[in-house]
Amino acid sequence: MTAVHGNDVANGGGQLPVNGLVKPRVDTFSYRFLTLSNGLRALLVCDPEADKAACSCDVSAGSLLDPDDFLGLAHFLEHMLFYSSAKYPVEDEYSKFITDHGGHTNAYTSAENTNYQFDINWEHLEPALDRFAQFFIAPLISADGVDREINAVDSENGKNLQLDMWRQLQLSKHTSNKAHPWSKFSTGSLETLGRAPRAKGLDIREAVVAFHQRYYSANIMKVVVMGRQSLDELEAMVRSKFEAVSNTGLSKPEFSSDVFLPEHRSQVLKVVPVKEGHSIDFMWQVPPSTPLYRKAPLNYLSHLLGHEGEGSVFALLKARGLASSLVAGESGASIQSASFFYVRVELTEEGKEHVPEIGAIIFRYLAMLEQEGIQKSIYDEVEALQRLRFDYRDKMSPFAYTTALSSAMQTYPDEDLLLALYHVPQEYDPESIKATLKEMSVDKVRVMWASKTLADEAQETEPWYGTKYALQPIPEEWVQAWKQASQSPTDCAAAEPQAEGPRLHLPEPNPFVPTDLSLKTEEASAFVASGIVGPQLIEEQPGVLNLWHRCDLTFPTPKAVVLVDFQAPEAYASPEAAVCTRLFVKLVADALNELAYPADLAGLVYGVTNSQAGFQVALSGYNHKLPVLLEAVLKQLSRLKVKADRFSLMVEQLKKEYSNIKYSQPYSWVMYRRELLLNFKRWQVAEYAEVIDTITPQVLEAFLSTRLFSRCYVDMMCVGNVAEGEARAMGSLVKSMLQDVGAKHVLSSQMRDMRTIRVPAGDTTLLEEPGPNPENKNSAVSIMYQVGPDELRTNALLQLLVHMSKRDAFNTLRTQQQLGYIVALFNNHELGIHHIEFVIQSTSHSVPSLCTRVEAFVQQLCTELLPPRCGLPPAAKVANGKAAAAASTASADANGGEGGAQEPYSDREFRKAVEELVKSKLEKPKRLGELATRWWNEIKFCTLEFARQEQEVEVLRTLSPTDLIEFANTMLLLPQTRRKAVVAAHAAEGPAAEAIGTDAMQQACAATDGHSVQVVEDISEYKRSCDVWPNVGAYHSSKRKQRELAERRLKAKPQ
Repeated sequence: MTAVHGNDVANGGGQLPVNGLVKPRVDTFSYRFLTLSNGLRALLVCDPEADKAACSCDVSAGSLLDPDDFLGLAHFLEHMLFYSSAKYPVEDEYSKFITDHGGHTNAYTSAENTNYQFDINWEHLEPALDRFAQFFIAPLISADGVDREINAVDSENGKNLQLDMWRQLQLSKHTSNKAHPWSKFSTGSLETLGRAPRAKGLDIREAVVAFHQRYYSANIMKVVVMGRQSLDELEAMVRSKFEAVSNTGLSKPEFSSDVFLPEHRSQVLKVVPVKEGHSIDFMWQVPPSTPLYRKAPLNYLSHLLGHEGEGSVFALLKARGLASSLVAGESGASIQSASFFYVRVELTEEGKEHVPEIGAIIFRYLAMLEQEGIQKSIYDEVEALQRLRFDYRDKMSPFAYTTALSSAMQTYPDEDLLLALYHVPQEYDPESIKATLKEMSVDKVRVMWASKTLADEAQETEPWYGTKYALQPIPEEWVQAWKQASQSPTDCAAAEPQAEGPRLHLPEPNPFVPTDLSLKTEEASAFVASGIVGPQLIEEQPGVLNLWHRCDLTFPTPKAVVLVDFQAPEAYASPEAAVCTRLFVKLVADALNELAYPADLAGLVYGVTNSQAGFQVALSGYNHKLPVLLEAVLKQLSRLKVKADRFSLMVEQLKKEYSNIKYSQPYSWVMYRRELLLNFKRWQVAEYAEVIDTITPQVLEAFLSTRLFSRCYVDMMCVGNVAEGEARAMGSLVKSMLQDVGAKHVLSSQMRDMRTIRVPAGDTTLLEEPGPNPENKNSAVSIMYQVGPDELRTNALLQLLVHMSKRDAFNTLRTQQQLGYIVALFNNHELGIHHIEFVIQSTSHSVPSLCTRVEAFVQQLCTELLPPRCGLPPAAKVANGKAAAAASTASADANGGEGGAQEPYSDREFRKAVEELVKSKLEKPKRLGELATRWWNEIKFCTLEFARQEQEVEVLRTLSPTDLIEFANTMLLLPQTRRKAVVAAHAAEGPAAEAIGTDAMQQACAATDGHSVQVVEDISEYKRSCDVWPNVGAYHSSKRKQRELAERRLKAKPQ
């Protein structure tokens, strides 16, 4: 921990002064607080190594201030400020400037605050700040923009209507104190912001302007700016840009604590959810946490109630087969004057029959906490773990960091800002914990029980989301059972003599807390001095193990990442095999839960996941105890015993998972179906659901003992604060595990061979289906233009094209045409085969309309928008696209290609786009996990381009405007060369509904007259009819061998 003097906080040490800021041990930033003449409070953060600069402004005005006649007004204002300002009247100028200079923007509205944020390549911070500050100085709220943006807010609300999280939050509000603004609907919709106010003769634009003028006062704003610039330079920027923000003298809005009155407590809400499954929430309104942040009583209680180790509530519920997960802590719906503490239990099928028993266990645990008293040793452990996390925190992106800081500044004093942000307790106060426990009684609890089995009882309807529910007093027999449990002895056996298994008790001291935090600087320095990029292959046993290692202290923390990828040819040989492998990894995680949970608390995280080639173990965190956890995981992998009761519960969970995929957002659904369409060997969820009932414990046992590990090969990587000897030792643990299970080496012909289908050129491939959830009124499309295998030049062209096009796509399709809230254009890949993808979800437009508009935008992009930016005149739009492409290329040639553009067309914007993309590509990773993922992807796909960013930048700088135009025309425009696929989900009802298989759909997907559409009736049959791209790893291996051969020939050539 570093403490320094004064309002400028740099890297010095010393005792903490009154106005000092406590910093993490690894924090190298400099900080300065300042107050402008208008009362606006700002924090400046200097990071001399920053690639990106960022700014966030938090306004202490949120949805609790919405007028009754304009529900959602605060959120709507947040949307409107992005349009334009008096100083920058061109619509979308702010967002375009940010995007063009390597950044992105966002904002959110909460109950009490509205937060705006952006990041940008660091040297463009000042002009970005100038545009951003106009949000708060002189925004232009145009009537036309208001009319259009209401549709965007309505679409945003529409995407949430079938999400249980939103539905249950609004139901809690609906059944709270109606006199409190917390109870109101806050997102906004066409009804609350359009039709209803207009019916009363009210003007929405006037309401937006009035809300901004009244509540957007400088004295209740907090601004955080972060950049490479010095603190003095940052201060000059902030003062010059933000001192013009008006200070109306408004006091910070405050709200009463009476969210739930006595009559709203001791109630049970019985709710019918959208998704399959059962859950129960126990919620109490407790003393507000904000004024108690130094004492952190809720941290202490969430640590205990949310614990998953031996003696915990969850361990007992799990042992009895009643629960699949448990989460406890302060709700994100809390406000400054009222905190809500909850315990949420995901129930098994058996658990839904034992809700009173589950409540009794929770109240017995609470009674145990009171009986045993507040434990200083537990507080000390919580404080130590949080301080460890604080001192060795991973570096956040400037975007995320400024956003978090500006919000925290509204609540915490300067000196505690960072400590509070990381929830570090600072004062042991048993009385505050006891006071909170006192509120968590049977008489004050609110219970929300969600299950489709409650449909007959749930006869009331929540008005905004249509959720079916019943509100009842908690049954008297439950109340009495829970009160009796609250008075029971600590020992569960005494209360329930017939019960066997785990007992409730406080957690033991955490064995995974690291004590060796030293850094391996000598070995890390040797890697840097060697000039080697990325990890080195330090052990190679063909068909058995490849071990990669790098001791790396780019981030000087005592942390490491270990990834172990088991390739087992039998793991994904059939849908049945895939389900068995999935059950295997779930059972392993289930068996390890009580051991792994304390490790997670101590900053040591692990995961076991299945893949199309086998399964993967990932570990990260403090390196000291990491080998201990790895050994425990490997032991469980090799010695798993399939217990019938746990097997049944895992099968139950998987069935719900398979069933619930249809309730995902439609845009997620079409992206999943697009993956299925492209991935040559990918089983479908429907196939898993069909075969899962054929899997028994005996079948799984046989699969594990005779098939899964019959042959196995491992790719392994150890990076971070880990020495080569330690990496080899962990590699030896893996080899010993393979020997224990009798695994043979994997033959060359059995090695992972992941392929992507080659979408046919010419025709458009169309997969259209009804949306999987008929209650969801959103349509969605994924429109994909396949590019080809991972290759430096292709990648550079693809990224440049998207960089120069995505803002236009958003502005045209989202802002102007208002197709929906979710509108995105991005570059993506499937197993290393790259593509350009549009994803749109809409409550107002049908699938044919979305496809037609995207095709029109693509035509406009290639013929009108892109050429002038490349120093070329717009090309003529013609029916078949050939003349457009020819015109663009001819114009490029006439202008001298990359350097001969004549006025009025200049390639300056093209050159600027190249350089901004270069800066973004060379942006340094912010944390070890990000760097490790980058290296691991090269190993996983066998591409091994560890200096990929630098290599692609070299290629990027050689590209000409002609190169880009030809690439865009080939991939997007020319029907004979583009490889276009459309995956669509039709809404069943509402404005976005449309029948499947219509002529309108065929015409929308066909680029030109006479251009045909290949309709996919069966995904598997379609894939069998297509060619496939080469395996990307083999493709790169072949390229490497060609280069090596050429180099050898060159060396052998006589001089």
